[in-house]
Amino acid sequence: MKIIGINLSNNPESINLKLLNKVCDNIKAEVVDFSLIDFPMFKAGEKAPKNLIDLCEKIKSADKIIFSSPEYNGSYSGFGKNVIDWISTQGKHDGVKKITPLSGKNVFMMSASPGVLGGVRCLPLLQILLLELGCVINGSFATTGGYNDKFDYTNVFKLTQDFKNR
Repeated sequence: MKIIGINLSNNPESINLKLLNKVCDNIKAEVVDFSLIDFPMFKAGEKAPKNLIDLCEKIKSADKIIFSSPEYNGSYSGFGKNVIDWISTQGKHDGVKKITPLSGKNVFMMSASPGVLGGVRCLPLLQILLLELGCVINGSFATTGGYNDKFDYTNVFKLTQDFKNR
């Protein structure tokens, strides 16, 4: 089973990237670090950049996906939305609905924050976006408030191991 972890932050020092790296290392999943990928702002009708096409091939080949998203002002990042908008252009319409690289993918979402809420407000909004693109949300998600270098990963590891085994 192939699982990939996708970081929805463009900050190479993101605590969500740190969390994603720990989780993916624990379950032997590949990390796609968007902070290393240059994406132009989405503009309808523009040709997709080559690095996006490569990313979509990774998404298509994955059985499951873990999204790690920062929370900015109670929502997911503008950068993450931009990348997801680009991914959505790499689909085909079957006459009833659009089939995207994310269609039918089992998804787990998580967010880390130094604040007490741990990103809990952004994940329901991210869930709406991912459902629109055909993802299957696996019921639970992890928010990690008070995230710092001494963070205890036990609960997050349990949730992601459960996701892997489903």
